[in-house]
Amino acid sequence: MSVNEPPAECWLLVQDEDTDEHETGTIISAHCDCTAGAGETCTHVAAVLYALSFAREICLGKQIAVTELPAYWTAPGGSANQNMFVPIEQ
Repeated sequence: MSVNEPPAECWLLVQDEDTDEHETGTIISAHCDCTAGAGETCTHVAAVLYALSFAREICLGKQIAVTELPAYWTAPGGSANQNMFVPIEQ
């Protein structure tokens, strides 16, 4: 694929309701119009699946982005206030 070619297009067939054969969210099929996509194993399909998985985790609140947390590197360390010297007992 060259820079001048249009981007690859992927599609997924996902189960939207529970059935006897498949649970909701089961991927039935995936295809891409790239050369490797005919075998259903191209990296474009994998990238779409990873993006969907990440988006689902973010939307459900299971995972938060690093930028949503306070900067942990600016917080004072806990060892600065601790006594590092412990007497040796005989």
